Amino acid sequence: YLSASASASSDAAAERFVDPTLKVRGPKRGARELRFVAEGSVAARAERMREKEAKRMREGFGSGRNARAYKKAVIADLSAEGGATKASAGAGEFLLPDGTPLAMVDFPEEPGIEWWDAEYLPRELGKAQQAHAKALIKAQSAGGFGFGAAPKLPPELAAAGDLYEHLELGNCKTKAYVQHPVGVRPPQGEEEQTVVLPMYLTKKERKRIRRQNRAEREREKQDKIALGLMPAPEPKMKISNFMAILGEQAVADPSAVERKVQEQVQRRMRNHEERNAANKLSDADRKAKKHAKLQEDTSKLVEVAVFRISSLTNAQARYKIDINAQQNHLTGGVVQCEPERCTVVVVEGGKKAIERYMKLLLRRIKWAELTSEAPAAGDDADEAAVAAAVAAAEAAKDAPPPTCHLVWRGQQPKRLFNSFRFQEGETEASSPQG
Repeated sequence: YLSASASASSDAAAERFVDPTLKVRGPKRGARELRFVAEGSVAARAERMREKEAKRMREGFGSGRNARAYKKAVIADLSAEGGATKASAGAGEFLLPDGTPLAMVDFPEEPGIEWWDAEYLPRELGKAQQAHAKALIKAQSAGGFGFGAAPKLPPELAAAGDLYEHLELGNCKTKAYVQHPVGVRPPQGEEEQTVVLPMYLTKKERKRIRRQNRAEREREKQDKIALGLMPAPEPKMKISNFMAILGEQAVADPSAVERKVQEQVQRRMRNHEERNAANKLSDADRKAKKHAKLQEDTSKLVEVAVFRISSLTNAQARYKIDINAQQNHLTGGVVQCEPERCTVVVVEGGKKAIERYMKLLLRRIKWAELTSEAPAAGDDADEAAVAAAVAAAEAAKDAPPPTCHLVWRGQQPKRLFNSFRFQEGETEASSPQG
């Protein structure tokens, strides 16, 4: 009792003079001594492991734990022909359950034909291949570690040779249950041939080629002049250089020389204008060229676009829609229903023409700036017609500006319209159909 209380009081007094923040190092670890590996110890360890593994293998074959296990023996010696020599079990052979000696068997790594291809073999070859595959799997599972008797190849398979040469689609039993849909031709008919884009040269390359061709032509011309095949051209004289070219002749009679130079200049100008006139297209040729540029081949595929316009009472917009459709060789029509404030524009033609027409309706025509126009009454109209025209004009002023947007764009195999025309209807039900 007294010793316990005294020790407790001494520990409490000691703790008052101990600084817990100070770290005290423990005892130092002694120096380690060098330990050298004895010579031959690693080789002896490996040899012991090999003996242990061989003993485990020998005991495992004859342990009796597996009903198919081989009897305890050693591997049989192979004769010159490759077979195993007969010996008794007491001499230490590996024997099969039926008493025959065991030898290493090389099973084929790859089958003669894959199982998914065997369905296309003829009936007799298919059965023989299936039986041989089952026997091969059974022999591999029974032999273990590559030991066992390899099954012999059936005579049908040996005589057939390469089995892949006997595959036919008609031998498959599931062929009748596979549906092969008939190919449908696309709307544009035959497939278009791949267009090879030409290789475009840069501006610097074009100038270099042009310069080389011009130098080649000038070289040929000089060769012909040297051989006497063509006369040498007369010097190209101008008012600014004829004194330097003619020299004393110009000094002797300058007026005659100047007149001769002026005639040469006029002749060059006249020849230049004649060449330009010969190369210039006539009005008919220019019109045909423009027509061919706008014309597109729509025999295989036709582009179609459908637009919806809220109101088409403006005469200027109607004229642009009509004249641009004719110039771009578009067919279709415009169906107007002003009481319902609905106008539908349907156009069909080439791809480029449709794109130009879309730019016209969606970008070029400023629909927000157009004003609606009511039809004016004629001079011989009665009072009722005049009143109706005035009322329509007042309604047109109060109406919101027209709008236009693309409803649909697609393709079809051929044209459905022969021309481009306007049609009107009082109501949606009375509007032309088709």
